[in-house]
Amino acid sequence: MRKPGILHKKSRVVPPHVAGTLPALDEAGANDKMNFFLTASHQLKSPVAIIQWCLQSIIEEKDAPKELLYLARKALDQADDMSHLLADMLQVFRMMTGKQAVPVVPLKLNVLIGSILDQYDLVAHNKGVHIVRGVIENLPEMMGKETLIRQALMNLVDNAVKYTPSGKHVTVSAKTEHSHIVVSVADEGIGIPSAEQPRLFSEFFRGEEAREVAHEGTGLGLVLVKRIVEDAGGEIHFSSQIHHGTTFVVRLPYRS
Repeated sequence: MRKPGILHKKSRVVPPHVAGTLPALDEAGANDKMNFFLTASHQLKSPVAIIQWCLQSIIEEKDAPKELLYLARKALDQADDMSHLLADMLQVFRMMTGKQAVPVVPLKLNVLIGSILDQYDLVAHNKGVHIVRGVIENLPEMMGKETLIRQALMNLVDNAVKYTPSGKHVTVSAKTEHSHIVVSVADEGIGIPSAEQPRLFSEFFRGEEAREVAHEGTGLGLVLVKRIVEDAGGEIHFSSQIHHGTTFVVRLPYRS
């Protein structure tokens, strides 16, 4: 039996050197590659779920040796990471291949944003982070894929809270501007080094400081956000200063 203490920081499921390696859809044979990755990711879900269940059963065993429990928890952390990675990969691949059918419905973004912030208030409070609700106007109705747009905005709020230290603020605001609804998520967190900013929307990329602050993460969250926003006919931009925070701005079109 290996002794506790041998394992230290969790190694990442996806090493940094593979960042940005997913092929673009306009490359030769890209559709076949995407279909292969989609099938492989789907087939891996069940074995990973079984591994999670087995490890959880060991952890819940009252008489299990401490050393076994230690290793089981470490292994379960890795299995959970893999499960999240597979889920994100499946959604990315489905969007890239057009195999994710989501209905387009009328949306009131101020209501959607309000519900997201209600969900994160307690999470932020427990971390000592204060969510500031900026001036969220009575936004006009827009047509969009509600589940995906909710996921994109939740991802931005989640990242902002995750990478903002205790005692600091996350500010979320929304307004209309030139036939677009503009949503801003600004934090006072760790910021993104200028050298890493060009790779921020690359597949599997996670910055060095981001990995130090939060070990969990797949490096696909912002990839999904960007694809969801662009699928809605919008665009996303960000500005960041190391150790001072990051602001993401999402622009989504609406019809008057």
